[in-house]
Amino acid sequence: MPEIEHRDNYLDPIWILALMVFPNDENLRRQFYAVKFVESALEGTVPTDSIEIGADVIREILDAPAKSKFLEIVGKQAQDAIIAGNVLATVYVMDSFPDYFDEPGERKAIFIAQKFAERSQYGDGSKIPHSETKIRQCMKDFRSVAHLWAAMTLHEGFPLRERKEILASPEAVREFLGIAGTLQDFGCNFAAARTRSRDKKLILDQETIWRVPTHTKRLIPPWTDPPPWIVETLGDYRVKQTKN
Repeated sequence: MPEIEHRDNYLDPIWILALMVFPNDENLRRQFYAVKFVESALEGTVPTDSIEIGADVIREILDAPAKSKFLEIVGKQAQDAIIAGNVLATVYVMDSFPDYFDEPGERKAIFIAQKFAERSQYGDGSKIPHSETKIRQCMKDFRSVAHLWAAMTLHEGFPLRERKEILASPEAVREFLGIAGTLQDFGCNFAAARTRSRDKKLILDQETIWRVPTHTKRLIPPWTDPPPWIVETLGDYRVKQTKN
């Protein structure tokens, strides 16, 4: 996958969201970008105003599904992508707090995702899928952007700024990509400790991810302790006692 381009302008958030939602479908990605671009251009206008839109954007909108159907597709994609992000974020959190957690890995993160989903729901009130098969499929489908969704997950628990401001300015975009870059570097180098050498598989594949540029300054969440929900949800897995 190519590097994520960001030019410190108002189009960056639209492009980043487009590839997060449709990492594997270029047509839908372009259509999502076109629709969001026009929505942004229409903000603050009245019916008699004129706006300038390129022919390429108009073509993409004409080819896009009807609005209600498109919203449904986007919603389903985002829900599955969130699960992939949660898995990567959980492994990263466990690895970041060795005094709390034994041997972090994707299998343990999937277990936590299952337990968390059993008692949680999406923002629209629908239930979060919690079968291992479904969670693994979400990871397969969105592994290439899991670091971006994991950055969203960590921002929820350890915000650098207000939620509505996550991608609202060039500075906010750089912060978001900074955390995503840290998660990317982690995922491209991490394999569970107990995995046999010949079977070791990194969580992220450097060749297939949407890469945060190397020149983007890496950031870590402003935390001192792991998120309580991970500790509480760990269930049957052993949690280390906090050192005095």
